[in-house]
Amino acid sequence: MRIFHIADAHDWTVAAASGSYERSSRDLSLAEQGFIHASRLDQVESVAQAIYADYRGSLVLLTIDPTRLTPPVVVEDGGTGELFPHIYGPINVDAVTAVHELRRDPVGRLVLPRALTD
Repeated sequence: MRIFHIADAHDWTVAAASGSYERSSRDLSLAEQGFIHASRLDQVESVAQAIYADYRGSLVLLTIDPTRLTPPVVVEDGGTGELFPHIYGPINVDAVTAVHELRRDPVGRLVLPRALTD
């Protein structure tokens, strides 16, 4: 099973160099939130639209192998009754198996990379 996290491209570059990623979600650190938000593949597009629709920075989608993570992953209610994986600690970068640039379609919606939909 894979899980996914949307990250600011610059934040990911810094994390990849340091070995540890500590952002929870848009404008929130792990320290502020207490966990890192993640998604199943079928949740990524709705999360992208809900949280990043007006975000103008560069975004990447991290593919994470939960069996390689140092911190625990807990599946919890995201506040709407829908269950999401939450990562309770920094993401060790060797748990990230792929990084895909997120692009927008002609109307500006973020879309999944073709490599994940083919």
